[in-house]
Amino acid sequence: MKTILISLAVLALIYVGLIVLVYLFQRQMIYFPSRFAESELLKDAAESGLQPWRNNKGELIGWVARYPKPLAQARLIVLHGNANHAHWCDYYIKAFQSFKHGHRWDVCLLEYPGYASRPGAPSEESLVNAAVEAIDELKAQDHLKSVRPLKTFLLGESIGAAVAAQAAVRRPDDVAGMIFIAPFNNLADLGASLMPIMPVRLLLKDRYASDEALQNYHGPIAFLNAGRDEVI
Repeated sequence: MKTILISLAVLALIYVGLIVLVYLFQRQMIYFPSRFAESELLKDAAESGLQPWRNNKGELIGWVARYPKPLAQARLIVLHGNANHAHWCDYYIKAFQSFKHGHRWDVCLLEYPGYASRPGAPSEESLVNAAVEAIDELKAQDHLKSVRPLKTFLLGESIGAAVAAQAAVRRPDDVAGMIFIAPFNNLADLGASLMPIMPVRLLLKDRYASDEALQNYHGPIAFLNAGRDEVI
């Protein structure tokens, strides 16, 4: 009996230790940022025809591709997936600017804090704040140019869809619509399904509860789901 009790106590200590480690290092387990020097990114962007996108602090926050001619009719802000980074998303530029019918698009590839060369650290708060600030700054630029504000749409892939959902709820009047590619409903539910022995819902700092947020957004949303997607 004593041996059994000691074994149970050791297992309990190991379990508690695992919970502590998961809590302390959860963001390292969630986010997988790719890091690059700004000079390297600028060189690659110049070869691809992308314009640097800087915020009002002068920080490089992404890349912009203006519609060639005539002027664009709408703007797309792309919020990339977890292990991706903004410059690698230039395929959305080729896709949206090749349309022969419908809107003519300016495409803005937003970078997250802690990704590529952008300073900061990734978290739900920092990623959503970055998206909201981008919406606000682009709107302010339209006013400064005394041009009619472009309709702004958000495209989010994977975790970017969760960022888009939270940003749209904060700026519902400024987001005309959204496109979600391979989204998940709620990171707490997802984490609980992947780690059933852990009290994920109690431990999680970044919840990305898109299912809750979207109850307060009433614009159009298109979903592109990947039924066999096992990467999360």
